[in-house]
Amino acid sequence: MGARGRATDPEKLRSIGEEIVARLRSTGGRPAMRGASVKPKVSLRPTEWNTLKELAAQISDSSGRSVTPSQLAGQLLSSCLRDLAKK
Repeated sequence: MGARGRATDPEKLRSIGEEIVARLRSTGGRPAMRGASVKPKVSLRPTEWNTLKELAAQISDSSGRSVTPSQLAGQLLSSCLRDLAKK
């Protein structure tokens, strides 16, 4: 079971985690996503933010790298936009 007791596809979550870890770069401070230079504010429902926190913690635990909810949200948005562009 994943966030909030909902079933989470472990293979999909692992794949997303691998994409995030591959894009992380450190310049001495907090690791940032490679290629990301715009940092907009995005409004979310509290339940959405909590889900992102829980999923980011799962990815962090399984990958051994610290993944933030914001990094996860950025990766999910990037993946979704890429998928939409294919259609």
